[in-house]
Amino acid sequence: MRLDNETLMDPRVGSELRSFVAVKYDADQPVGKAISHRYRVGGFPGFVVIEGNGDILADFAGYRSADELISKLRSILVDQRGRARG
Repeated sequence: MRLDNETLMDPRVGSELRSFVAVKYDADQPVGKAISHRYRVGGFPGFVVIEGNGDILADFAGYRSADELISKLRSILVDQRGRARG
């Protein structure tokens, strides 16, 4: 899978993901099916960023290059920090 072999192998992505608890599920397996249904994943690969209380902060689907994923993750962090201050 391109996401696994390219994007997630980029050390810059790994560095950005340190600000998150990252998990990966196979949507063809029972647990992955349940998770994708619960969070209404609309396409694969699907990304869902969830707060500790289960609220969805962001979700998006489809392949992202390392630069695109890093930009998206940073945007989520900035939005989250802004909410914490407000």
